[in-house]
Amino acid sequence: MVNLRRRPDAGFDLTFQTEAGQTSLSAARVILAIPPNAFPSLINTEVFSGDTRFARAVKSVYKVPLAKVHLAFDQDWWTPRNLSVGRVITDLPARQIYRWGVDDLSGHALLMASYHDGEMIEYWEALSQGSTFGAPDWIDRATGPEGDPIAPSMRQLLPASDRLVKEVWSQVRKSHNLSDDLPNPVAATYQNWGREPWGAAYHLWGIGADPKDIIGYMQEPVPGMHICNEAWSVSQGWTNGAMQSADSLLVTKFKMDPFV
Repeated sequence: MVNLRRRPDAGFDLTFQTEAGQTSLSAARVILAIPPNAFPSLINTEVFSGDTRFARAVKSVYKVPLAKVHLAFDQDWWTPRNLSVGRVITDLPARQIYRWGVDDLSGHALLMASYHDGEMIEYWEALSQGSTFGAPDWIDRATGPEGDPIAPSMRQLLPASDRLVKEVWSQVRKSHNLSDDLPNPVAATYQNWGREPWGAAYHLWGIGADPKDIIGYMQEPVPGMHICNEAWSVSQGWTNGAMQSADSLLVTKFKMDPFV
């Protein structure tokens, strides 16, 4: 969304930037289920311009980045070595490694080779540039859980680089103390939620913030404009927070029955 304006007869005009160009919609009431990272561009729109309370509420939470690296294998290498599905914690930059399950039909296996935050974000981000690991077209052939195609923007962001995969695979082997021959990964993804457009993986209340007051205020900062998000909830950092925020908004402002 690139612009937000009040209509003379009440309601709002919303302008969106899409891959095909700009498109506009009108609505009597609007629910913005978007993260704080999306709001700076809206603070200067006609609806929120000069609203210092809204600006303070947006800044009342701070952003926490997280990132994950996944490696896919043609076959499971941990079960033959008497390693079950589970987690490894290491002081190497990979930090956390998860051995996930194995597909019953194909035998393909998935490993979360790194789950990291804090200063390790910069370490892996520095390795994320360069040539893409694996077959150049694997991401174009990949689909979502229900067989849906992956969005073009994600096809550009998800593939991991050769440098990153080489380093994380080395750390996985060290963390498992394995020196024998292992099957190399066939595909890899890197997702840093600190990147645009997300800006953060989750949010935490800033010092001095009053969550109860801010949560209630953000449900309708201006008449007819509603906001719900994990950032302004009682369960920050979890999907539950986003669901609770949406549920509370619908119950309080739309008089609907609770679903959570």
